[in-house]
Parts: sequence; C-alpha cells; structure tokens
Amino acid sequence: MKKKIVFFGMVIFIIMINTNVNAKYLLEYTHTIANIEIDQIPPKVELISVINTQTANKTYENQTNSLIVTIKIEEKNIQKNNFNQDYVEVLVGDKKLEPEKYEIIKVEQTSKIVLYNIKLHKIVGEENLKIKVKEGTIEDISNNKNQEQIFAIGIKSK
Repeated sequence: MKKKIVFFGMVIFIIMINTNVNAKYLLEYTHTIANIEIDQIPPKVELISVINTQTANKTYENQTNSLIVTIKIEEKNIQKNNFNQDYVEVLVGDKKLEPEKYEIIKVEQTSKIVLYNIKLHKIVGEENLKIKVKEGTIEDISNNKNQEQIFAIGIKSK
C-alpha cells in the first residue's frame, strides 16, 4: 500500500511540474502597417528685414528710392502657397497700395523655409507703411493655415 501512495504522489508531482513548464512561454508576432504623423503647428510668417535705399533719412521713403522687405515663411509641408499680390497687401496707413507699386519675388526655398522680397516703388502718402499677410496665404498638408498678420515696417512715406 505504501508503494501505491508513493507512486500516486510522484505522478501528481510530475503532472504539476509539466503544467508549469508549458505555461511559461509566449510567442508574439507584430507587423507595422502605417506610421501616422500629425502636424498641429500652423505655418509661421515673419518679417526678417527692411532695407531702405535712401541714404539721407532711413525712417522715410520717397518716390525716387525703393524699399525691400524680406519675409520668411516657416513650414516644411506646404500644400498651397498663395504668397502673391492677391493675399499680400501693402498698406499706407489704412489704405491699400495698388499692385503696380510693389512686386513680390521668391528669393530662396529650402525644405522648411521660404524667403520672399517685397520691393516697393514710388510710395505716396504721409503715414506708416505696413504689410498685411492674409489668413490662408500658406496652407500645409494638415490644412493648417497661417493667421492674418500685419507687419509695421516703421518707415513713413513722403
């Protein structure tokens, strides 16, 4: 009888060890289907520099000299670029300047930055010059649009 109890106890012990060993291992397979990047930052428009060709008084602009304003756009995923005279206005005080008085030239473009020069010619008026960049001038692939900005140039026309 003792032999049967010892044999039965050994069988139960072996079954318990075998169960623990089999439950110990897991296999897992993963596959990457897509990586999604979410762009939540809208395009940034900045005034970089103002160059006045008048040598006598740099705070005034007259009809014989020209003025060059450099604008920087910072966005790496541009979908629509409407930086033209329909979306960018030059204001003398609160009055819109005619498109014949200024031109917009793309100077440089890299993967993240676009530089534009706005050349102003023969400005007439007694008020401060401003450049207005309308909302939606630049749109990225996530449909983020730049906000409307008005840059005060700090120069008066004579």
